[in-house]
Amino acid sequence: GILTTQEGLALEEPPPLALGLKVTLEGLSGDIINSVAAARDWTVGQLKDTLGSRHEVRLLLPSEATELRDEQHLSSLLVEDATHLLLRLLRVDPRW
Repeated sequence: GILTTQEGLALEEPPPLALGLKVTLEGLSGDIINSVAAARDWTVGQLKDTLGSRHEVRLLLPSEATELRDEQHLSSLLVEDATHLLLRLLRVDPRW
């Protein structure tokens, strides 16, 4: 669609995900578990909170074996203006 400013300038409406992010979560086997909408400025901890208890969820980049830290921003994991992020989700016993 087209948006019009107060000055009468026509602007192209951004695509629905331009301001947001689609996060796809895969399991250890690579099967897709879930997809969630997130804000680019969320932290990993905020994303975990939408998935359940922060202490029961571990998130990793599929290409790396290190766990993402709760204070990391999702935008820091993206390549430029990407609107999609693939993460590996592991659920653990909170007693660990």
